[in-house]
Amino acid sequence: MHAKIFISAILLFSSMTMASAASTRSLCGLTDERTPSARRKVARLIIPNSLRQVCTASLVGKSCMISAGHCTKSMGVAQFNLGSDGNASAKDTYTINKGSLNYSSTSQGNDYAVFKVNKNSTTGKLPGDIQGYYKAKYDKPAIGAVVAIAGYGSSRDPKKNFRQQTHSGALSWIYQGMVSYKIDTENGNSGSGIVNDKTNEILGVHTNGGCSAYDGNNGGTLISGNPRFAKAIRDCLASE
Repeated sequence: MHAKIFISAILLFSSMTMASAASTRSLCGLTDERTPSARRKVARLIIPNSLRQVCTASLVGKSCMISAGHCTKSMGVAQFNLGSDGNASAKDTYTINKGSLNYSSTSQGNDYAVFKVNKNSTTGKLPGDIQGYYKAKYDKPAIGAVVAIAGYGSSRDPKKNFRQQTHSGALSWIYQGMVSYKIDTENGNSGSGIVNDKTNEILGVHTNGGCSAYDGNNGGTLISGNPRFAKAIRDCLASE
């Protein structure tokens, strides 16, 4: 019985990884159900003056942030509170402390990044002092728990493209560091926090597309199921 469950788990997440590699689409259904949002703890990771490499990151401390490990090429600056023109002001833009980066991007469930951002060059303050930050959840969440994923994914609508949008849904499957859900995401959502809004806790980061118009799941890396991810967060917070 346990062997059958294990084999089914491997097949499920293998199909997610293959779907992600074959297609960038990760909308779960026929329509995009993401809605514009303004979550202050969520930043866009971007190389300045370029939209070729976009990811998302979330604050878990005054200076500590988490994202996906495969997002390292997007770590130029972290931008909060984008304006109507899709840009962030100087006071909402933070450079990344590359020396603090602790990451892995080896596989589904082991794709994470923990890093610090520097004080703002205009205000002299850290982002967490202004935006607030999420509490990291180190315990395994329950299957069926409702979570939200907010990030800067691409969109066919120019007014929403790489702007912050949010969609919610239930956790459908958990295996060690891997978690799946039917929550709409797109390119640029990589690294988005998986957040329980009721408790203000962040459970992990979104890393993989796998949804299609009629089937599949998207997925991410859980903090509780990856001891190295959890330790990296604790170490970062302890150094603040």
